[in-house]
Amino acid sequence: MVESGFYKLDPEYFIKIYELGAFYPDRKERPIYCCLQDKKNPEIYWLIPTSDYSHRSPEQKEKLKERLESKNRLIAAYNHLGHTNKEAIYKISTVLPVTEKYISGEYTSQGKHLILRNKKEISEIQRKLEIILEAEKINPNSFEQKISTIYSFLENEVQTERIKKLVFEKGYLMKDSTLNLYIQLEKILKVQISIEELQKKYTAQKFFSEDEKNLVNRISDDFLSQRKNQIELKSNQVEREP
Repeated sequence: MVESGFYKLDPEYFIKIYELGAFYPDRKERPIYCCLQDKKNPEIYWLIPTSDYSHRSPEQKEKLKERLESKNRLIAAYNHLGHTNKEAIYKISTVLPVTEKYISGEYTSQGKHLILRNKKEISEIQRKLEIILEAEKINPNSFEQKISTIYSFLENEVQTERIKKLVFEKGYLMKDSTLNLYIQLEKILKVQISIEELQKKYTAQKFFSEDEKNLVNRISDDFLSQRKNQIELKSNQVEREP
C-alpha cells in the first residue's frame, strides 16, 4: 500500500474484526483511504473509510457541519469534508488498522489507482487522525470499532507470519506450542535484558521437550546475536560518556 492511496477491504477483514467484538456498520465496497503507515509496525497501515457527501440528507449535512465547527478538538477531528474522485466525507473516527493481507485491491477511477494529491488536504486528514489516535491511546477501545483490539490482533498476526517465514527459510519444522513460545521470545528480545536471563526464562519450561527447547535455541541464534550486539554497543557508549 502507498500512503494517500485508496483501496478496497477484503470481506475477510470484517469477519475477523467481528470475531474480535468490533463494530463496523458499513460493509459496502467504498473507497477506503490509506492515511499513514504505522511507525511501530510498518506492516500495519491506518485506513479511513469514506462516503459520498451528495448522498447525505440536509439534516445529516447540518449535523456534519456542526461537528466540523465544534470547539471540542476531538469532536472536530471525527470527520473531514474533502474529495476522493467526488466530494466525500472522511470518517476519521472510524479509522481502521489494516495490513495488506486484508486488502482486496486498489480503488480505481477512470481505470487508474485513485490517489489523493492535494497536500493541504493530506496534511489536514493526518492532523485529525493523530488526534483520534491520541485519544485512543489515552482510552483504549473508546471508539466502537475497537481500534486497540484490532491493532493487537494484527500485531500478533504480523509477528507470527514473520516467524513462520523465518522458519520456512531455515527449513525448520515447528509445532504450534513451540511457535507460540518463539513469539513470546521475540517479544522479550525487544526488552533490555541479559542473554543469560532470556535463555534461563525460556529453556527451563518443563512442558517443552528437549528437542523443542533446542529448536527454539537454534532458531533464536540470529535474534540473540543481534540483541547481544545491541547491548554491548550500548554498554560501550555508556563507558565512553564522561
